[in-house]
Amino acid sequence: MPDVQKHIAETRQTLARAFSSVQGRYDYGNLPDMHPNSPDHMILLDMILQRAYAASVVVKRVQPEWRKIAHNMEAFVPLNDAETLTKNTDYRRPVRVVVPL
Repeated sequence: MPDVQKHIAETRQTLARAFSSVQGRYDYGNLPDMHPNSPDHMILLDMILQRAYAASVVVKRVQPEWRKIAHNMEAFVPLNDAETLTKNTDYRRPVRVVVPL
């Protein structure tokens, strides 16, 4: 157990080091340089952020329609005595719901 705790403590110390102390240790081989603040990293980051923004715009546009659908799918049905007894016994048991269409 002490070995595990020692390993965890060493890992935390390694991860807690300042980012500037590990900046020069990236090696990507033949891949583009993805070091933070490198030109390739900034280009990729910008592309990802543009796509995320475009997705958020689309979601915001359709969200009201999703809310209407969710509202239409919700139902509150007062339980009769038998169903109340069933639900009190086991909350996971399904109850009968009639949705008029």
